[in-house]
Parts: sequence; C-alpha cells; structure tokens
Amino acid sequence: MATLTFATPLNYLSFLWGYPDTYNELTITSSTGTHDFSASSLGFAVTNGNQSFSQYVQFVSSPGDSILSASFTNSPQMDAFEVDNFSALPIVPGGPETPTGVMVIAGFVGLGFMACRRREGIRVA
Repeated sequence: MATLTFATPLNYLSFLWGYPDTYNELTITSSTGTHDFSASSLGFAVTNGNQSFSQYVQFVSSPGDSILSASFTNSPQMDAFEVDNFSALPIVPGGPETPTGVMVIAGFVGLGFMACRRREGIRVA
C-alpha cells in the first residue's frame, strides 16, 4: 500500500496506470470525501494484468472541492500496482480563475477602445 498526500491541495491529478488488474484499488481523498476506483470501474479495456497495456487516468476536482491524497492498494498485497508519469496542478489561492481574468482584461480593452472612439468624434477638423 502507498499513499501520496499532497502538501498543497490539487484540482487536477493524472498518471499512467500500467498492467491494470482486478487486484488494484485506488482511493482518491478529496475535501468532500473519499472516492474508490478500480480498472473496471474506470472502463479500462484490459483488467487482467496484461503487461503490454497501460492507460492514463485523469481526476479533476469539482468547483469548491480539492484532491488531498491518492492511495494505491492491492488485494492480495503480493501483486503489483504499476503507476508512472504523474502530473498535477495545485490550487492557487488568491487570484481570479483564468476565464474570469480573461473577461476582466477584455472588458478593460473594450473600455479603452470606446474611450478612444469618443475622443476622435469630438475633435474639430
């Protein structure tokens, strides 16, 4: 058994799940509870431990939720749980979300454009 506990909560976690079989169990703990997964519950095409098969999995937290840890277990414990190529995005507090920031910037550009257009209309030639 292995548990990865994240010092900074995540809103995204991805990794390569290799040689999936029915012995592998994954538990994602989030700020709203625990979520259990297996290769079959995630719809993997292969769940018999075939060593030529691997698949990426991605977990994205819902708004207001965050990923706190991931636990990898096997039953029986003599079998392997193969994972690799982890990718994660921490939740960064304090700033606006990207779409909100883009809309704010677009609004300021639009206001600047309108102000320039009004000045041009008042000028006397």
